[in-house]
Parts: sequence; structure tokens; C-alpha cells
Amino acid sequence: MNTQLEKKCNDFSEIMETLKKKYPSMDPKAAGFMSFLFTEEGKGPDREKLDDAQNGLNIEDCSFDMPGEILKYVLIAKAALSGDPAGFYDSMGEINSKIRAGKLFENGNELLAAMMLAEAGDKIDADKEAKRIAQILKEMNKDHPILTNRNDTVSATLLSLIYPDKTPRQIADEVNACYKELRKKLVVNTATMMDMTQYMGEAPVVGVDVSDYLDNEIQAAAAIAAAEKGEPEEKCGKIKDLLDGLGKKDMVPDFNNELSLVSALAALPESAEEIAADLAEADKYLAGKAGSWDASALMLLAAGKDKFPAASLLVPAVALLLAEAE
Repeated sequence: MNTQLEKKCNDFSEIMETLKKKYPSMDPKAAGFMSFLFTEEGKGPDREKLDDAQNGLNIEDCSFDMPGEILKYVLIAKAALSGDPAGFYDSMGEINSKIRAGKLFENGNELLAAMMLAEAGDKIDADKEAKRIAQILKEMNKDHPILTNRNDTVSATLLSLIYPDKTPRQIADEVNACYKELRKKLVVNTATMMDMTQYMGEAPVVGVDVSDYLDNEIQAAAAIAAAEKGEPEEKCGKIKDLLDGLGKKDMVPDFNNELSLVSALAALPESAEEIAADLAEADKYLAGKAGSWDASALMLLAAGKDKFPAASLLVPAVALLLAEAE
């Protein structure tokens, strides 16, 4: 294991133990996501800021709906990391209202979108971004009216922030191009039938496109791929290679919520074979930790985030998507 990845894994383990002591009844998955967010920022938990963040979220006049258990702790971590939990929540509340005015979907993804925009702060015009995100979703809906739903809000927000100079139609076209490539490349074969049965609850037919079962997940992965530079065929080909490499190491991801994570990992500059090998080492190193496969993959992304341009937004966005999927 390379030195940087080992350090991230060690930091993650130490932070998670600290958080588990502070929140003994916390869901293990929530502990994992919180730990990643602190590790990704290279900071340890500040108990005072965590208390301020938790107290601020629990007040009666909170300006957004209380999130579910895992998202609650993700939000606490993000607010604590901001250094000003009260100000962070105020900004989120204002943006959340603007997002709703833009008629985006009202669910956990909406809350996560508001969180991402609040973090962007003065770098963006929240009013314009809310309208732009809504337009990106409308354009995506024109291509896939059944597939595009509230679960795409975070993806649309990510793409809007990464491509401020592209039109909503251009962004939707890139997502659609990646979607079509993934549909062509992710075909079930005899070697993966049992694994797919395990994750989907039913056996796919040999030679049938995985998208017949996983259209929503493929669109989410396509949006992550669209956030990276390069041709759709090349990017999606690497995703397929990485899935094959993980399968050889008995590390097949849960296709119902981790395909986006694989899509993000494929953005790393290393070969699919090298990424799979690093993942296997990290997974063994973190064995027994909350969401070991997720944690290993996220640590690898955090360790390599300086190697690909969109990482500053892509890495935390993937974690937020995973948190909402739990």
C-alpha cells in the first residue's frame, strides 16, 4: 500500500474510533461517512464544533426538514468542518428555500444539494444556481423521462458547479453520452451472474444488458463519469475494466448504490488493475471497519484527490450520494 493511502486509512480509523466514543449509539454506516468527511479534509473532529453543529440542527426553528439518521450525522460533520455551524445552517436554509422555489425534488438529495451550494459560498450566485440545476434536471428528463428523478439532484448540482460555462443542454448531452456507453459496456456474462443475483435479488439473463435491471444506477454513474474530462467511450471503458478487475478480487460492488463510487474511482489516473489492487490492500487493512469496501474506496479517492481536476467536488459528492442511498 502506498504511503499516502496508508495514512488516510490510519486517519480514518482513528477518527472513527473518536466519533464512536462521542456518539455510541450512532449507526456504523454514519460513523463511516462522518469519518471520511473529516479524513478527506485532513482534520480531526473538534468536539466543541460538533456540539454546536448538533445543537444547531436540533433547534425547533431549523429552516429545513430534519434528515434521516445517516444524513443527520453527515450534516453535523459538514457544519462542524465549516467552522461556523450556525452560519452554515443559515446559508443552507436560504439555499434550500431557493431550491424549492426552483421546484427541485424535496428529499435527502435536495438537502445534500443545498449543502454543496452552501459550501461553495460566495463563489456562486445561489439564485442562479438553483434555477440552473432545475434546468439541468429538465434537460436530463427530456432524454430519460422515467429515469430522471429526485435522486439526480446531487448529480445535477455537481455538474452545474464543475461546468459553469456549459449550458444545461450540453451537460445533459454529456450525461446521456456516458449513459449510452455504459449501457453498451455493462453486459452480464456467466462469470457475474451469481454476483448480480446476490445484489439484485433475481438472476439476470446471460447476455442481457445490466441496464435492464439497473437503469437508475447507470444514469447516476454516467453523471459522475460526465464530471470527468475525456471521451465517453474511454471513460466508460475504464469503468467496465475496473468492475472486471474488482470481480477478479472478489470485491464486486453493490450495484444498487455503489456503481457511482466505481465510476469516480475510474477517474483516478492509475490503471484499472492498479486501482483494484490498491482497493484490495486497503480493504484488507480496514477489515471490520464500518462499510469496509466503501471506506476503502473512499480512502483511495481521498488519497488521490490531487491527481484529477474535478476531485474537490467529485470526491465529497460521491460520499453524499452513498449516504443518501443507505
